[in-house]
Amino acid sequence: MSTKLRVGIIGVGGNGGRFLDAYATNPRVEVIAICDTRDEHRQAQQEKYHVPHGYADVDALLKHDEIDLVSIHAPDWLHAPFTLAGLDAGKHVFVEKPMATSVEDCLEMVARADAAPTRVAVGHVLRTRPYFRMLKAMVEAGEIGEIYAMRSHYLTNPMHRSASFQEIAHRSYSLPMLTMGVHPVDLMRWYAGDIVEVQAMESRDMALPGNPRDESVTALYRFAGGATGSITVCWASNYIFDSDYGLELHGSEASVARGEVHRRGTFEREPLPEPPQDTREGYAAEVDSVVDSLLDETPLFCDVHEGARSAIACLMAIEAAKTGKTLAVPNP
Repeated sequence: MSTKLRVGIIGVGGNGGRFLDAYATNPRVEVIAICDTRDEHRQAQQEKYHVPHGYADVDALLKHDEIDLVSIHAPDWLHAPFTLAGLDAGKHVFVEKPMATSVEDCLEMVARADAAPTRVAVGHVLRTRPYFRMLKAMVEAGEIGEIYAMRSHYLTNPMHRSASFQEIAHRSYSLPMLTMGVHPVDLMRWYAGDIVEVQAMESRDMALPGNPRDESVTALYRFAGGATGSITVCWASNYIFDSDYGLELHGSEASVARGEVHRRGTFEREPLPEPPQDTREGYAAEVDSVVDSLLDETPLFCDVHEGARSAIACLMAIEAAKTGKTLAVPNP
């Protein structure tokens, strides 16, 4: 590999466009190819970022020998096949969350990545945000103690704000418990370890009557260490989104909730410190972490196993809500 990581990007609209900007402004990266089916948009992005090669077909981009890393920003249901194709082409892969939309695809991606000479990073961006990294440092330092309970939500309102969002969601996203719920699920796993079982319930035709997709799911998880975690998701809510995902951590030494820490024995609350702003903002921090790990051969911030375990925990919650059963959660 050269001193710079040579990147090919699949999908440069929306999130993909923001990732293109993040890669293009990283001094250790050379964006040498992009792929998008919209000719005019692709050509405009090539000109803006001085990208030498543009493709309308994914297979054509993957045949480009100089590419070290392929970065995937396609609809959820294409994450698995594009990742597997990237591995087959001998590329490192960055794929946005959720890693896949079925348990079977997650398991195949893990097996194929483990057997490949290249690596797969999964885009759980919250792991790179200063606030959540600060909580991780508190957990690792023992400030929280042994975590016994957690709570979080992803309540937001795009179904109300945009008349076209239902069609966009159907075309590009997986079910809310997966495409949205995977964020808080991954955080909880990051803090408390693997999930071993799940119960879940759903409500339909209530938050937004006539919505053909599941509107709200509440999942209760059991973690391998004994902790529990509850999560509620809904994208037809009237609630204004919380940037901290309503995350609460409750441990034997302290609880953290709503920007405050409650320490054992004090019976007082104190504000959390401001997290260190030591990374670029948004997707750029995620890109920087992946690039540095691949070039410096250090561990990825979220590898294929971590991405699979978070996605599978969400997929099993969807199945538990349908069946009414308590289900075991595999951890490949």
